[in-house]
Amino acid sequence: MIQYLIISSVYLAVFYLIYILLINKDTRYRRNRLYLLGSIFFSLILPFTKINTGSGGLVASISESFDNIVNIPGVTVYADDPGQVHGGLFSLPFVIYLTGCLVASIILLANILKLSGYIKKYRLGGSKIVLTPPGKESGFSAMGYIFISSNLDEDTKNTILDHEQLHLQNKHFIDILLLRVIGIFLWFNPFIYLYERSLKELHEFETDQQMLDSGRNVVSYQRLILNQIFNTSIFTLQNGFSGRSLIKKRMIMMTKKKSKKMSCLKLLLAVPFILFVFVYFSCTSEEITPLEKVDESEAIIEPIIIFDFDKGDDSKSKQIIKTPQEIREDDPSLQKKSNTGNDEIFVVVEDMPTFRGGDVNFFREWVQKNVKYPPEAAKEGIQGKVFVMFVVDEKGQVTRAEIMRGVDPSLDNEVLRVVNSSPSWSAGLQRGIPVKVRFAITVNFQLQ
Repeated sequence: MIQYLIISSVYLAVFYLIYILLINKDTRYRRNRLYLLGSIFFSLILPFTKINTGSGGLVASISESFDNIVNIPGVTVYADDPGQVHGGLFSLPFVIYLTGCLVASIILLANILKLSGYIKKYRLGGSKIVLTPPGKESGFSAMGYIFISSNLDEDTKNTILDHEQLHLQNKHFIDILLLRVIGIFLWFNPFIYLYERSLKELHEFETDQQMLDSGRNVVSYQRLILNQIFNTSIFTLQNGFSGRSLIKKRMIMMTKKKSKKMSCLKLLLAVPFILFVFVYFSCTSEEITPLEKVDESEAIIEPIIIFDFDKGDDSKSKQIIKTPQEIREDDPSLQKKSNTGNDEIFVVVEDMPTFRGGDVNFFREWVQKNVKYPPEAAKEGIQGKVFVMFVVDEKGQVTRAEIMRGVDPSLDNEVLRVVNSSPSWSAGLQRGIPVKVRFAITVNFQLQ
């Protein structure tokens, strides 16, 4: 979860910086709004997208497959935090994170309740208009309602009503509510607040443009806004008519020449940068890496199914599948390094085994959470990497776990204990038939 929060935050930062550098000053407000909302959506979705660039196809070359094995990314266990992922369920960082989520939720709920109270108390009949007491903000819209001060003159009130009605028609309040909900989970990320500020700006710019396009005089409209800037804001879930922080920008944008449609092409400049970030997080993090070289006497070399072609009498190519048994018969040097009989163990199959619906990284996380640093080993200052290999059989059970390179019996036995207690996998399939598949993982015991 922590990794997801970090990656999604990075995506938010990248997309927002692109917005500021390329299109922030354009007057294509609807496009800018869609960009911000779309970038938020992709920032939350892209961290789930993983591209496996490791070996995983059906057929691999003999030289590659005999030298490699599916090596699950290793885990590190520290003596001061046995068996737990740093930043785990009850760690201090996680408690701080949950506290922030709780505070953000309370603030959002308080605003909703306050607005609901105003709607219930001051709503004008069955309309969407809420007449607020004098002395509050002149007008704003929130949660599908227009809140307007009851002491305004008729002309001012009508102008503000038209302005806020456009906010409702454009569904601007949905954007703000969405940002507030996302902000509950990403409260620590300053960019989520920058997104909200930028969206509120766009809401006002877009509405001002629509008001002027309807035929209103620019000077009189600006004067009306200036006359209302000294009112105070009492809510955060709102699109306010006269927010002080936006006055200068609104005046500038009202008189700015409309950006050309070709301005959208500037976003193409950001494509390589976005692709780089995507490749960095989605491709490299899930790569299945080859097994580090070990002593030849310890190497386990398993055969795989390969393809060969033979020509019949009709001179047409005919596909022949060579089984591991046939490979051993053709190459006697492999016979002493392979299993006997029909008890074949594969390295790569069509459908690789999965753990709890996910790839090998799910198993890695499970191992990380369950391995405990043996107290006696920590006391004696024993540390090092334990390399273990195991087989996921036709029933999805972990079998044949064996230490191929150990450190100390206490560390070795702990790794074997965890691997042998693994929950069931979904078995690997070769041509639709469940088969045995061998894996390896390294557990690094490290003293602080």
